[in-house]
Amino acid sequence: MPHPPSPTGDRFGATDTMSKLEAQRRLRDKITLPTLPEVVTRITAMVDDPKVRICDIGSVVAQDPAMTATVLRIANSAYYGLAKPAISPEQAATVIGGRSLRNIALQASLVGRYAHLSKKFDFDLTELWTHSVFTAQLCQELARRMPLSCKIGPEEFYTCGLLHDVGKAVLLDCLGEEYAAVYKAARASGEALHVVEERVLMFTHVEVGALVAQRWQFPEPVSHAIRFHHGPRDEVLAHPPTAVVALCDQVAYRINTPDFGAALPRLTSLARETLRIQPEEFAAFVERATVLRGLVQI
Repeated sequence: MPHPPSPTGDRFGATDTMSKLEAQRRLRDKITLPTLPEVVTRITAMVDDPKVRICDIGSVVAQDPAMTATVLRIANSAYYGLAKPAISPEQAATVIGGRSLRNIALQASLVGRYAHLSKKFDFDLTELWTHSVFTAQLCQELARRMPLSCKIGPEEFYTCGLLHDVGKAVLLDCLGEEYAAVYKAARASGEALHVVEERVLMFTHVEVGALVAQRWQFPEPVSHAIRFHHGPRDEVLAHPPTAVVALCDQVAYRINTPDFGAALPRLTSLARETLRIQPEEFAAFVERATVLRGLVQI
């Protein structure tokens, strides 16, 4: 998958009014936004209800054997570092918290919902979800390190990272070979995928992903961060959650590539400018990122 451009770069956009209207029509007519999985809806409502016991949240997951197996596998992974393995969703919820359990359930639901696409198209869904989960982990880690206060907490930052590329799966599901061809063209040319999407489709996966987050009624900073994590620069600079996703997306893409060293000074500067994270703290974050890369579970 081609690397995205700098999060401080300019976005390409349709400037012709008729072209934009056509793009909006195509979005309306061809793209069916997924519904939020019922288990995630229930968990979200329970998390926000102070009268609900934390173990009861795990009981919702326990009603689905396949979901239970996935949740326990991820909750017991090295990423969460439990002192003793959780043997039930109820126990996992008690240890990692209801919001973290919701994120795991959301992750499991997304991977399962679109699994069939890997058999129909030349599109690496494993790569997509691995990058998304890694970015989610980085967003949560970076959010905990920044001195700024935000309207969303670390678990919501995880959601931002998890969903920042979900539009790719939605577009592949809805457009099929048409979108697979756009994906292949981007890989062949080395251009960023969202640039090719804008030119060919007149809308992008970040726009679709933002619509998904809005439909699922996640906090506004979540949809905004998804929509603008590729820029433009003013949006990244003005909104800390967007800057977190932009930075973490870049780190996730580049950390194991030869050009990461060259990109690091720019990313370090952006972290200080947008999030007030000092260079030594960002260096510690990057060191932690190298560890997290080996802990991704999908």
